[in-house]
Amino acid sequence: MRRTCTPVLFGFLMFASICTNARADPIRLTFDDVAPGIYLSNLYGQFGVHLISGASFPDGGAAGITEVSIVASEDAVSAPNILRPRPPTFELFTDIIGFFFNQEETLLTDSLSMTIVGADSSPEPWSIRLIGLGGYLDTFVGTGNHVFSVTRRTNDILGFEFLGTGSEGLDNLTVGDLTPVPEPGTLALVGLGLAGLLRRMRPHWRS
Repeated sequence: MRRTCTPVLFGFLMFASICTNARADPIRLTFDDVAPGIYLSNLYGQFGVHLISGASFPDGGAAGITEVSIVASEDAVSAPNILRPRPPTFELFTDIIGFFFNQEETLLTDSLSMTIVGADSSPEPWSIRLIGLGGYLDTFVGTGNHVFSVTRRTNDILGFEFLGTGSEGLDNLTVGDLTPVPEPGTLALVGLGLAGLLRRMRPHWRS
């Protein structure tokens, strides 16, 4: 009896521990903790959030990566600053890209929200694309100022890309609890424990 229950119980406790630790306080960035200026992508690296500005040509060709700007704006929801892409030059379009990682691990979340500001002056739509480990997960399109929020069933959001027309900015960026990508060994151990638990439960289902 002990030999059967011990690995099952251990695997179940590992699974329960992962589930218990999967929720923590979200990360809320208002961009009001620094003076306006141009900042490197690791400004909020201590939280596992890295923000850059991507540049591309109108025909869709990539032009490179630059730093994001934090500017004072009357459109700020939480005064005084908002996050903006670097000012576009040479007819380039710029956007804001966020990735979640630290020095040792790739991080994932299941929820993300942000406030799009400064968009009422442009009739053109903006879009937000969710990024996962295998590429884009989903795309959302809107116009005007908007509070965007998404919650997914699983922790699979690695980052996001905000594409605008140049007049928009972001405020109150909130990232849900960031959890490391599970290591294959941990997943195998959890799977083994759950498989043993299911075998123990199977006679009860048959009866």
